[in-house]
Amino acid sequence: MITNRLVGCAGLLALVWHAAAAAQSADPHAWYVGLSGATTQVFVLRDDSYEDSYQSGPAAHGQSLRVGRQLGSHFAAEFAVKQAGDLEWTEHFASIEGYPGIYTAHTTFEAKALEMSAIAAAPFGRVFEGTFRWGLTYYDLRGRRVLADAFSAAPLSDSIREHGFGLLASLGLAVNPAPRWRVRLEWEFFDVDEDSVSAGGAESVSIEMVGLGVDYRFGGSER
Repeated sequence: MITNRLVGCAGLLALVWHAAAAAQSADPHAWYVGLSGATTQVFVLRDDSYEDSYQSGPAAHGQSLRVGRQLGSHFAAEFAVKQAGDLEWTEHFASIEGYPGIYTAHTTFEAKALEMSAIAAAPFGRVFEGTFRWGLTYYDLRGRRVLADAFSAAPLSDSIREHGFGLLASLGLAVNPAPRWRVRLEWEFFDVDEDSVSAGGAESVSIEMVGLGVDYRFGGSER
């Protein structure tokens, strides 16, 4: 996992460096800021003798604030701060940590993330763009897990506090209704440490967001 993240980070820096080499003739609207609201969910890939599937928790609401810079007509570099609250994940076990029984683990938490990413855009039509974004996320998770035995009236409760780095990827569609304005629809995911969300049996855990937002470009004259 660490090797994959280092390779991802190196690839991101190489992409930004390549884009910066073409930035001498960059669009005059070089800097932009943006705001988005998003539907956010936890997605867990489980692999055990009872279940082997990609499962999701209930939807929650998130938001993000970003600042970016165009590096030529088809590339940009972007920094973003994201937050999602009321995320949940519930799973069931026939046994856990060597203890027999039927257990339910219910995890509730808040996620905050600081992102650095590179964006490649493919214009089509007069005002549309398809976008691919790839980068690195520093996340912070805080919440609580309640572990209950079906035959016990005294559930166990533990606090959760986890932070680390994860790779992110995003696909999007952008509309440019005016030179300074851009409307963005994006699907994004970034991976987090599976033990911070799952009590066991998870191969991977990611936080996925479907967001709708708007960007405003600064500088230059109207195109």
